[in-house]
Amino acid sequence: MFILNDGEALLMSILAYYHKSGIEQVIGDLKVTNQRTIFESKQHYILQGHIEFLNKDIQTVEPFNSFILVPNGVKITLKSEQEYKFKLTDRERLIHILLKQKESSTT
Repeated sequence: MFILNDGEALLMSILAYYHKSGIEQVIGDLKVTNQRTIFESKQHYILQGHIEFLNKDIQTVEPFNSFILVPNGVKITLKSEQEYKFKLTDRERLIHILLKQKESSTT
C-alpha cells in the first residue's frame, strides 16, 4: 500500500506495465514522488511485483520502443546498474519528471 512520507509529494501516478523480460510483464501503478519511484502490481493478477527506489539513485532515464516500433517504454538505470523497464501511455511526461528529480537530487 502506497503511503507518502513526511515532506513527500506525489508528482505522477499512472497505470504501467513492468517489463520483467521479453515475454513477462506485470501490470500495476507507477508512482513518482519528489523522493522515490514506486511500482505496485495489481493484486488480482498472477504475476506480482513491487519495486521501489530513491530518485537520487537514478543514473539514466531513456526511452525505448516496445515491439520494436511502439514508442511507449522508459528504461531507468540506477547507479547500481540495476535496470527497470516500464511501458506506459505518457512516457515523455515520466522522463521529464524523473530527469528533473534526478537533477534536483544532485544539487
